Amino acid sequence: MPFKDLRQVEEAFSAEVGFCSPFRPGRSYYNQHLAQYPRFKVKGMHQCFFLVPDHHYGLDSKAFSDIMRPPHLEFPLLPLPHYVNGLASVVVHPSMDNNNFVAQIEFLIDGMDIDGEWCRIYLDGPGQEFVGSRSSPRAKKARMGSHPKYEGNITTYIHNDKERNDMLNVVGRVMADHGEFSCVPCMQSI
Repeated sequence: MPFKDLRQVEEAFSAEVGFCSPFRPGRSYYNQHLAQYPRFKVKGMHQCFFLVPDHHYGLDSKAFSDIMRPPHLEFPLLPLPHYVNGLASVVVHPSMDNNNFVAQIEFLIDGMDIDGEWCRIYLDGPGQEFVGSRSSPRAKKARMGSHPKYEGNITTYIHNDKERNDMLNVVGRVMADHGEFSCVPCMQSI
C-alpha cells in the first residue's frame, strides 16, 4: 500500500474485529525486517499478516493502478511482475540485510517457474538481470541440488509439466498490457 495510507488502513483493519485483530510483532528472523509495521492475526486461523508500505518492497506507487479484482476472488491482487520487480530493486540497491528478499525472489522463481523470457517481458533495469541470472535452468537445478527427491523436477516446487502449466495460469502471473491476459477465469467471465 502507499505509505501515506498506512495509518488509515491500520485503523480500518483494527476496526474489523470479526476478521482480524492487532497482534504482537513477529519473532522469527524471517520477518524481522517487518517488525516496524502493524501486524494482525486472522480470527479463527493460525495466520497473521503485516501492513507493509510500498517502498519496503521497492514498489513504485503507480503499480497500485494495476491491481486486479478478479470476479471469482474476494480480494484484490497485485500482479506478480510488480512484486518481483520491486523485490529485485531492493536486492540490487541494498541498504539493509537483503537475504530475505533474495530468498523470496528464489521462492517465486521456483514456485511460479519464472524464466528468462518472463524476465525480458515483465522486468526492467538491474532487477531484470538479477532475476534473470537466478531463473536460468542451471540456477534452478543448482537450488535443487542432487537430492533424489528432486530427480525429474522442473524446479524445486514444480514436479512435472502438468504442475508447470497450472502455474503458468495462476491469476496475476502475467499482465494484460503485455499482450497476455492475466487470468483465465477472468477472461471467461467477460
